[in-house]
Amino acid sequence: MSKIHHDVLAAAAQDALQAPSVLNTQPWRWRIDADVLELHADRDRQLAVADPDGRLLLLSCGAALHHARLAMAAAGWSAQVRRLADSSPMIFWRASSWAHHRGELVRGANRPSWSGGVPAGTTVRRVPRRVPVRELTLPLREGMQVQPGGDRGATYFVLFGDSDDAPDWLRAGEALSAVLLTAIALGLSVTPISDVIEVAHPRELVRGLLTGRGHPFIVLRRGLGAPTEDLATVPRRDPAEVIRERSDRQ
Repeated sequence: MSKIHHDVLAAAAQDALQAPSVLNTQPWRWRIDADVLELHADRDRQLAVADPDGRLLLLSCGAALHHARLAMAAAGWSAQVRRLADSSPMIFWRASSWAHHRGELVRGANRPSWSGGVPAGTTVRRVPRRVPVRELTLPLREGMQVQPGGDRGATYFVLFGDSDDAPDWLRAGEALSAVLLTAIALGLSVTPISDVIEVAHPRELVRGLLTGRGHPFIVLRRGLGAPTEDLATVPRRDPAEVIRERSDRQ
């Protein structure tokens, strides 16, 4: 492998660290092997309660994959992608409830900054809203301030597909990444809403909105957000922890 190829792959993996993921878990690892950049799911960062079957983990990995592909395209390179997610149907959704989620959410929102997590500055305070948002911080005064009813101009979309197989969730993550990056280019703000997919009852309600046309992967809220300079920095994992060379010990 030439140094040029190596540098392109390394840069793509580095850029992909900025991809969105459920509760900012960043559940992926990259390995550079000759002229191949491999993406692996990091099961140690899977949410045991909110995502016991790994669907949202695959969605997150798909977003990272799209980020890497786009980075290579921007550098003038094309990539051939082999998606090796298990093509067998995923097991039935496991029963869960809002009560089971609270402890895991608190832990996710209070991770050390070097390991990811959701900092309080990127959440919103509790106010009356047309569509409630997930509360990730316990202190009521933490998070960004939002005026009551400030979401009246927001619109909502459902990202869905024909089946519930693992490859579909991976591709859904790629589609999610494309939507988010396109929104940024257009000056819009899009927020993924995964909590309505994690729990059985609201998930079935969302599925009912599709009138039998498919399986919901995630809900998206679109609106006009605050200027980016006013937003808190979202922590990212150390590249040395996530990106490995073939010669590195796994």
